Amino acid sequence: MKKLNLLISFLFIFLIQLNIVKAETKGVDAELYKVTIKQVELCTGSLAGSCEGAVIIGSTTQQMDIASVDIGSVVSQYGNPATLPLGETYTHMKTTMDRTIIAQNSSAISLNGGTHTCNTVAVTDDNYGGTAGHEETRKYTHVPVVANEGTAAPMEVRMMNVAVTTCNKSDDNCANTSSFDSWASYGAQDEGAKKAIHKSISGDNMLMIHALSTPYTVSLITPKITMAFSTKGVVAASNVTVGADKYCRFDAREPEVTITFK
Repeated sequence: MKKLNLLISFLFIFLIQLNIVKAETKGVDAELYKVTIKQVELCTGSLAGSCEGAVIIGSTTQQMDIASVDIGSVVSQYGNPATLPLGETYTHMKTTMDRTIIAQNSSAISLNGGTHTCNTVAVTDDNYGGTAGHEETRKYTHVPVVANEGTAAPMEVRMMNVAVTTCNKSDDNCANTSSFDSWASYGAQDEGAKKAIHKSISGDNMLMIHALSTPYTVSLITPKITMAFSTKGVVAASNVTVGADKYCRFDAREPEVTITFK
């Protein structure tokens, strides 16, 4: 009888874990996607994440909603490219931004055949284990879950550490967790011409290197910087089921960007 009880307990735990592993993930367009830019540099070249011949053209901390229709005018006013040395040619841009992004999905995300309806919602210490200060201390190491069928609202999502712990329930101390050794990927990237070619993290900062659409050679005419963003599919949700409890987990995907000088 004892062996039978142990077998039943094992099967119950296995089925719970199976529900977690079989999570479905979908991405939808962002209604809101706020990033905080801290510094922008132009580079004469880039190798393995370097910014050769770096010149800082902007170092003011500024929050920008890149899902906004007005983002082009906001970006064009950031920094001062007039300080660039005449005749120099630049090929890349290095951006330093905060690792926290404020995102909101444009439409509810239906997952797992309709058992989960996921919306971004505000997160607090309760989502990170319920103890005061947990959100701050665990923001890069723990990935929270939020209630299924929540009402859409802006949500803080982060560029996480490579290895993380996922909180599979919103309970005290994240009692039900899973561990991932490769949640995020940094270093050299190969995700297409409109994505960063190198990404890294340092403290609260995310550093990204993008190739300019075409090299820019400084002339007597002060250039206008144009950055066109696509936030399609950048708000990603996964369903999480633990026993009878249903949750949603969110992640921010990298938007596409085209950088030109005119």
